[in-house]
Amino acid sequence: MRIPPEVQERLIAWRARFGLAIDNALNYLNNPDGIQGHNFSTQIAHVDERRVLQGRLTLVRYNNEPQFFLADASVFFGLVVDLLERLGPYLEPDAIDSETLSRLREAVQLVDRKTASRG
Repeated sequence: MRIPPEVQERLIAWRARFGLAIDNALNYLNNPDGIQGHNFSTQIAHVDERRVLQGRLTLVRYNNEPQFFLADASVFFGLVVDLLERLGPYLEPDAIDSETLSRLREAVQLVDRKTASRG
């Protein structure tokens, strides 16, 4: 599938912005006054006569000031991969509880099933 140059530039810009968001989020997590909560929701947007699955991530900081990021689903999948790649090397054996690890496995299996038809 060929992506138009302007779309590719937009995706690169989003990825750069989310790279900064990842760094900021990790900074906040290392700070006791960091992120107090988060929320993630999805929506369908109509962009250029096509339907696009989008996600909205909201991080609530210690001062109750929400910061939100809206992007196509593919950007959030890239964000998840980046987070796992950046956090993975530093994990201790007890860093993730068994329920969260199970949810990660199930989520990857779901994505794999949903995209299997692409071969």
